[in-house]
Amino acid sequence: MKRHNNTINESEKKRIRDEIDTQIAQFLETGGKIDVLSGNSNDSKRVIGSVWHHGEDLPSQGQ
Repeated sequence: MKRHNNTINESEKKRIRDEIDTQIAQFLETGGKIDVLSGNSNDSKRVIGSVWHHGEDLPSQGQ
């Protein structure tokens, strides 16, 4: 079944992209610099931390 919420207003997306492009251009024109990190970073392999902070917070397993 096709989801109908995927039909987001394309003109709104374009407006937002254009605004971001304008802000980036202004940033660069005023001396801003953008550093691009390598796509081979190990960040994508990083494991998300646990939401459990203390041992007593852990749910019981198998009970």
